[in-house]
Amino acid sequence: MSEDGRLLSLEVERLRVHRLWRDSQASSVPLALAASLTLHEVHRGTDAPIEERDYVRALDIAASALSRLIPVYTLGNAGQVRVPLQINFARHQFSGGATELRYEDGTTVTQLSVERPDVLSAIPLIQRTFSRVGFAFLLPDQA
Repeated sequence: MSEDGRLLSLEVERLRVHRLWRDSQASSVPLALAASLTLHEVHRGTDAPIEERDYVRALDIAASALSRLIPVYTLGNAGQVRVPLQINFARHQFSGGATELRYEDGTTVTQLSVERPDVLSAIPLIQRTFSRVGFAFLLPDQA
């Protein structure tokens, strides 16, 4: 994603994310989609424009919140079996809008996914915990 200050419409993004979530029937979904859904559910009614780089950072924060509550998977060496990741926030961080997990040595893990039911159970907990605090500094003021 671009870091050039391009503005995104949160309303357009919310509608796109909800359509993708609804249209996907898979039990496993990309972490980036789950993080997007989480962000938009936590900040319902926030539809102002936002800089793309801030949206990407907010998705990384949402992925971090999700990963504290539910398992995050990647493809194992065989490329077909998903394996859960052990995430240590002192040494790992999500980046690229929740598309990769970056280790302190610079290596990255991609093809991150979570289970749909896990996401749906985690969102209410994140809503209570992060309500207007966790992502608020990145989102436009609604006052």
